[in-house]
Amino acid sequence: MNKVIVSMSGGKDSTATALLAIEKGVDPMLAFSDTGHEHPSTYQYIDYLEQKFGIKIERCKADFSKDIERKRQVVQTKWRKDGVSEEKIERALAVLQPTGNPFLDLCLWKGRFPSTMARFCTEHLKIIPFNQQILFPAIKKYGTVETWVGVRADESAARAKLPEREMDDTGAEIVRPILNWMVEDVFDMHHKHGIEP
Repeated sequence: MNKVIVSMSGGKDSTATALLAIEKGVDPMLAFSDTGHEHPSTYQYIDYLEQKFGIKIERCKADFSKDIERKRQVVQTKWRKDGVSEEKIERALAVLQPTGNPFLDLCLWKGRFPSTMARFCTEHLKIIPFNQQILFPAIKKYGTVETWVGVRADESAARAKLPEREMDDTGAEIVRPILNWMVEDVFDMHHKHGIEP
């Protein structure tokens, strides 16, 4: 049995991809990776889509509490061994507390914010939680899984080079069904199904 999972971001392209899957009758699983750093309107839109589609949108979210605890252990042991002052150690330990917000906790664990030179945000906030909480359980349950991703070639030079289909290292096939769509096609799909963009 082949299961289709559509990655939902709350944006126009992922919404059009979900609509295409529903239109084709593939009974998709819809999944949203919550970074903890989304605009409130994104959460409202995901709720709206869930209601309009009549399909539960699975939510996944990273948890860095164990990573922060390991970092606390390093501060308490290695820092002391390296001669870091007790004042600095106590200040670090005071802030090294999980907040429950994945984005902030990731920054605490890494000791910095992501940047163009240190791109760790997407991997840790979206890909890993999606794989662990959505994809791997789906592969175990259904065997063969396709993940549909709403990216379009006209968005960037890098996306223009992506193939429409490829296998990834998880064993799932990545499908980009709207890769060659123009933005007008995306909004036409929204309009066709009565979905607010």
